Amino acid sequence: MISGVTDCNMKCPYCGKVKTAQPAGKYKCTGCGNRFVILSNGKIKAYVSFEKAGAKDVPAKKNDNHAEIQIPSLKKILNADPSSNTATIFILVFWGLIFFQLITGIQIGKSEVGSFDFILATIISIIGIIVIIVRTNNIQSAFGFGQLNMSRILKRRTSKQGTYLKVRYEFCGREYVRSLPVHASDLKSDYQIGDEIEIIVDKNNPENVVILDPYR
Repeated sequence: MISGVTDCNMKCPYCGKVKTAQPAGKYKCTGCGNRFVILSNGKIKAYVSFEKAGAKDVPAKKNDNHAEIQIPSLKKILNADPSSNTATIFILVFWGLIFFQLITGIQIGKSEVGSFDFILATIISIIGIIVIIVRTNNIQSAFGFGQLNMSRILKRRTSKQGTYLKVRYEFCGREYVRSLPVHASDLKSDYQIGDEIEIIVDKNNPENVVILDPYR
């Protein structure tokens, strides 16, 4: 069952609690315009929609910029988020080198694999996993409880570590400036200083923003 708008007794997860007695399906809050899904087990799943309150339900078309953007999976985040991607590479490289030496017997460097190497790899793994957990939580929170917004690029910096876009945006009457990492290859256009770019702003934490292009 799909419902275009909620009835007068329902509230979206942004405005309040939803009665689990309501039938499973997709709903839209007539107050704030945000969409959410009630699963068959009564649980609620929120996601971002570009359609404003009162818009009709229209099946999403391929390459339609107004299509619904769902919360990205861990796999998508590991590929699209530079911090998570870098952390994953470091973990795999360190452990890969250790196991390669143990299996093949080929020595890399001046000394054989010892306890120090395992300790170092473990420390790097712990730091990397923490980075991945934090970034995944922030990104999924932005998509789950976020709002589409436009930002203006103030500065673009490209180095060996990647591309950073310094953007300025307004949310709830306040102005924010953030420097956001992104893979240049994931951008849909060759954005330059002064251009506008779409971002998702976390309503619970407006400083938590995500560039939309890599997750389309």
